[in-house]
Amino acid sequence: MPDKIGYVKPWRGKTMKVPRDTVLCHGVRVKRSVIVVPEVGIFVGPTPCSSSPSRRKRSKKRKSTRVSSSFSRYREENPEFTQSGALPAGYKVGTFSMVSNGNLQSKNNVLLTGALPGRQESRKTWDSLNSGPPYTSSGPFASVHSIITGSGLRNGGTIRNTFSQNNWWEYTGSFADDNDWFADSTANYLPAGVPQVTGYDTLAWDRLKPRVEHASAAQFIYELRDLPGSLKTSLDTMLSTWRLRRGGHSHLLQPKTLADNFVNHEFGWAPFVGDLYKFYTTTLDIDRILADLTAKNGQWQRRRAVLDENVTQNLVGRRYSPGIQPFGFNIQGLCNDMVVDGIQCKGYFDLTQVIEQKTWAVGHFTFYRPEFDMNDPNVQGTIGGLRRLLTVYGLRINPTLIWKLTPWTWAVDWFTHAGDYIRRLDDFTTDGIVSRNLCIMRTFKRTLVKTCVVNFASGRRTFQFTRSLETKVRKVADSPYGFDLTWNNLSIRQYAILASIGITRGGNSGFIARGA
Repeated sequence: MPDKIGYVKPWRGKTMKVPRDTVLCHGVRVKRSVIVVPEVGIFVGPTPCSSSPSRRKRSKKRKSTRVSSSFSRYREENPEFTQSGALPAGYKVGTFSMVSNGNLQSKNNVLLTGALPGRQESRKTWDSLNSGPPYTSSGPFASVHSIITGSGLRNGGTIRNTFSQNNWWEYTGSFADDNDWFADSTANYLPAGVPQVTGYDTLAWDRLKPRVEHASAAQFIYELRDLPGSLKTSLDTMLSTWRLRRGGHSHLLQPKTLADNFVNHEFGWAPFVGDLYKFYTTTLDIDRILADLTAKNGQWQRRRAVLDENVTQNLVGRRYSPGIQPFGFNIQGLCNDMVVDGIQCKGYFDLTQVIEQKTWAVGHFTFYRPEFDMNDPNVQGTIGGLRRLLTVYGLRINPTLIWKLTPWTWAVDWFTHAGDYIRRLDDFTTDGIVSRNLCIMRTFKRTLVKTCVVNFASGRRTFQFTRSLETKVRKVADSPYGFDLTWNNLSIRQYAILASIGITRGGNSGFIARGA
């Protein structure tokens, strides 16, 4: 059979070169068939292989150094989710013995009354072929990995229930899952297309970019005009609270009062106190900040940040039966009764869902500010030092500052990302911030854990079975200016910035050439 590897034609109808040694059948090339892959494009993969393939003359092809913006390779393992290690009906899992007055009365094999499913595992991977080794650039990547443990025999050892000194029942063998998983089915673990990562583009850029401005003095000074109004609102609230405590009439709980206090806190006191704290910490560390910005000006820095990470766990359900096989009359005779949630039973099982999610970003960044270039004689002396302080304390006039000082723009930002877009433009044009090998990675893992508790007379035993679905995805920036600005949309100034630091569109510099 041929390797399950295929290729995807990028959007805009452009084809790409692919290595010859990846689509092989018995060591030679095979014809490629074309099928549609949802959300990806056109999948080009090998056709079924014949028993006696014809050989073709290999031709030399020059190795491509471009990094593709779309998936150029597809691989899969067990796409049909077929089982391995299933247990048929009548399979021997152990022996059951009965001893009376010290003599063995009977010893019988314990067999499965019905077939049990085997292990199922499937993996699908979409990625791209990058230049290397060494691999200095990265491309888009996605994978789906599903595992169902199936019957998964668990060794129980020897379990005995002694009725008297010379009388007992005994089981020696294993236990398996009885395949009761509530409403969960194997269909929930079949790959459903290419995993996506969305909603983190702007956050990734903001978390990773170098911080040239450490305070917002210009905005703080302008907004001091709102301080009397904030004080009046706060004093009115304190007065209303005092009247309410004394049993008098108060407007404290009226909708307008509540709304005024919410706005006063969110857009008045919280930013005011935050700005004061920034001024305090910046002043304490001003020497270190200036030295750090001077040293890193025009230098590449590798940066990493976790954007989102959480683990949630919840109980799907509980049944008041052990959830294992075998558990016929003879095995039940080895158990004592127990009370769980007011219900008498010999065992129970819990089905717990655990979801683990993590999103993080990695990339190299550089920035350039003329006032921190100590090789420039124009930035020496008192004037140069003053310019550096104005930059650090945020006293520069730029589009971001004008947007923030414009009335009601805070309301626009509450519902849109206009302010983020303007700030990104400032990063590009004012501070010359660009990235290299900027990626967002996301992992998602859903695990169902079946915990079976059996109250054997010799002591409680616990057996666990699991099912899991794990997805991984890597998204690569569209250009050195992040995820939202492609090469085709760069301005002349932005191209000039890239050229000045040696970044070209067609070079092997780790950038995605989307839209090329």
